[in-house]
Amino acid sequence: MIGFQFVAGGGVLGRDLRWKTCDREYGRARFFEKKNKAVRSFGFEPVKCSLTAGKTAYADVKLPENPNLRRGTLPNGFEYNILPNDSPSGRFEAHLEVFAGSTVEDEDQQGIAHVVEHVAYMGSEKRERLLSGTGASTNAHTDFHHTVFFAACPTYIPRTGRSSMVMALDALLDVMEAKIEPARVEKERAAILSEMLMVNTIEYRVECQLLASLHAENVIPNRFPIGLEEQIKAWTADDVKRFHRTHYRPNNAVLYVAGDFDSVDKVEEEIVKKFSNLKNYPIEKDVAKGTLKETRSRHFPAVVHDWSNLITPLDAPTDVRLFRHELLSSFSLHVYAKNPLQEVKTMSNFR
Repeated sequence: MIGFQFVAGGGVLGRDLRWKTCDREYGRARFFEKKNKAVRSFGFEPVKCSLTAGKTAYADVKLPENPNLRRGTLPNGFEYNILPNDSPSGRFEAHLEVFAGSTVEDEDQQGIAHVVEHVAYMGSEKRERLLSGTGASTNAHTDFHHTVFFAACPTYIPRTGRSSMVMALDALLDVMEAKIEPARVEKERAAILSEMLMVNTIEYRVECQLLASLHAENVIPNRFPIGLEEQIKAWTADDVKRFHRTHYRPNNAVLYVAGDFDSVDKVEEEIVKKFSNLKNYPIEKDVAKGTLKETRSRHFPAVVHDWSNLITPLDAPTDVRLFRHELLSSFSLHVYAKNPLQEVKTMSNFR
């Protein structure tokens, strides 16, 4: 949206470069000399700059990455990220992101990504075991583009003193290896139909209308994650299993583990041991080249957007939509300008 931009990170280095960039060579050199100690205190190495014609050469330098971050990719394509962080102490979180949201659903699958979320995690015995007397909490959510499962746990189980990392990773592994049985599907189907009734408020309907207007040119208005009731009632366990087999693949998922744990090496060893045996089954999904979906998920159909033209004449035709409902008690006007997100990867991007 015009006028709004969120930039994550920065620290002392990012803030000062944005606020205090100098035009004079002398002032700039003194600035970087003064800030190097502060930058190192955040765990980063200062960006090295050359001073030529009063301009710094940091434009193409990548933004600094936390030196404690451990990244890896298993032979089957499964990606993982491990970041030690002792605040708060004695806690860690593990998040599994699967790039399968509602926009990958076919016409007869509207809502099935959400069903798979419930069956794979909410119905998991390993998840229930993790929750039993450990002080852990878990949840999951499905949106248009991905499904995320998480576990927030104490580093050690209070009653036994054993690490809960293995149990948390087992629960997330169970998502990828879910046993999709008829009884499990029926139980979660009932929960989803109940959830559908709870969210069907006038506020939710207005939100659906706003998103439908903003994304009228693509599939999003016809793929709200909650799905269609008549289809949810009709699916069999085989239907759910087919969607899971297609999208819950190691090369279509990323694991994030962050928190207070004893050893990054031990966490990585557990991840490698547990997730290396996952298999990628053949699929028949075409992906448009050069799209976000191609780079982040090889198995998504592309979601195409019509971006706003900022030089469109004021008297040009405008798409106006009206939503009325007897439960609405007020009037609101929404004006949109739809523009692509700009990547922030280098110092010049950040400026």
